Amino acid sequence: METRDDDAMARAIRIQKCFAATAKLRNWERSSSDIDFQVLEGIESPEVLKVLGRRMPLHRMPDLLSRTERFYFWKTVFEHRDVIPRDKLLKVWYTCLEDKTETWHLLHSSEGNHPEWLAVASNPLLIENRFVINNIVENKGNGWRYLRCIAGMGTRKMKMSPRMQEAFDKDNGPMFSIVCQMEGIRICHSLLVEILKGSQLSILHHLISNNLIPEKLMTLEELCCFCTVQFTDDQAIRLLSTIEKAHPGILKSVHDPFRRNLLWYAIFNRCTAWFHPNCTLTPFLLNVGCDSENRNTVGISWQEAMDGLNTTQKVDMMRMYYRFHKSKNDACAYGFNAWQLKQNQPLVALRRGKQIMENRS
Repeated sequence: METRDDDAMARAIRIQKCFAATAKLRNWERSSSDIDFQVLEGIESPEVLKVLGRRMPLHRMPDLLSRTERFYFWKTVFEHRDVIPRDKLLKVWYTCLEDKTETWHLLHSSEGNHPEWLAVASNPLLIENRFVINNIVENKGNGWRYLRCIAGMGTRKMKMSPRMQEAFDKDNGPMFSIVCQMEGIRICHSLLVEILKGSQLSILHHLISNNLIPEKLMTLEELCCFCTVQFTDDQAIRLLSTIEKAHPGILKSVHDPFRRNLLWYAIFNRCTAWFHPNCTLTPFLLNVGCDSENRNTVGISWQEAMDGLNTTQKVDMMRMYYRFHKSKNDACAYGFNAWQLKQNQPLVALRRGKQIMENRS
């Protein structure tokens, strides 16, 4: 009689053969065939996943799955993370983080509109995937106000009166507040973004110190997340330092509904690479007390995510940053471009960092 272990081994071998056959087609015949997750019978079993984790590189599997099917795979792996070797789990998590699924195209396709799949694509275990983030924000799911800091908030340029513009240009917090009151101007998203974008630190400090930013608009914690994600190193540090000055200790205490701190939000900043040795935002957050052992919904600590990246991964991710800015006329950080990022955070520094570590060992 076949035992449970024997059955798990048999199922794992069938799944492994299925992936091997598809990979062979891809490599030799240049086929674009994808594997249907539904045919991988037994993969949702922790016993089968445990065997697969020993027999094959799990992080290669999403490449052979369709755009929607890979979300089922990630969910399954993360649900049974305890039976998977830690290093292999981390590699699978990176594939979820670096996924390039196009949000608009998938949401408006027949495969992306299925209710069951949309439920999977908003699962908290996949919260580091940009598509999942956008999906949650669009549907106002749990944590959407924090996640919109990553997805971005569309605003129009604020038109100011001459008196208001004068106070703004002088970065005079009390005067700016008085003019707003006199003219019946409320702090809105557009005006707040103009203040952050212009690094009007005195105005920002005045607004925060006097609780003039309505919580309905954005809480102070959400503001910290927004500043961490949307600006360059220098801009982000200046803005966050101003918030910290007004409310000492707030930066290290910020946690979103998924219990992640600001270090996780820095991962999504496309104006600076959180893993690059020239990045100053990451050291700043660590210095103000953000816990590097803070864990995400999968149970991976930020420090694990940082330490697990090899030089090849860093170079590939860095090139993704460059391509993003090259494709945007006005990328995040309001005018930051690929040339600036290449100057500030070159690939050679990543490779040099590897050489230094090798020499030390």
